[in-house]
Amino acid sequence: MRKYISLGILATLMPTILLASKQDNPVPEIIPKSNIIKCKYNEKNVNTVIDFENAVLNVIFNKGSVDEVSKYLGKTYIQHYPSAEDGPDGLITYLKGLGDKKVFTRVETRKIFACNDYVILENIFYSSKNDLGTAAINTFRVKDGKIIEHWELMEPIPKEAKNNNGIF
Repeated sequence: MRKYISLGILATLMPTILLASKQDNPVPEIIPKSNIIKCKYNEKNVNTVIDFENAVLNVIFNKGSVDEVSKYLGKTYIQHYPSAEDGPDGLITYLKGLGDKKVFTRVETRKIFACNDYVILENIFYSSKNDLGTAAINTFRVKDGKIIEHWELMEPIPKEAKNNNGIF
């Protein structure tokens, strides 16, 4: 009986407790609505990124010309991937190093998302024939037909997963 009375009192007081806590300690927005980007598809930006990625892969896999890569980069190029420096020269130096090491032998692009100045690629990079791969999400910001900013997240694909959905 005592348990039921306590729960009844708690249920009665709950609106008052919630209202008081909301006024005294407002909960901050965890995901601010100001972060919402309303999308407009820009085919020119998508084509720029695809052509750029093909040029990059040609450098990595075939020791292609870095000049092909450079033509897609803005004079200002902001790099968020921690292994490469800012600026077009920083990226070129990084790419030359990758080509020499033969870190990856092939890549699959699974999805491409485009929103305003942003183009996002979901890739899987493989380092050998039997490799499960490394999942990568590359985000590019394009302005006036040139790539001016880049983010990259990479994660090795595990042998076992708790679901059958695949990483992408």
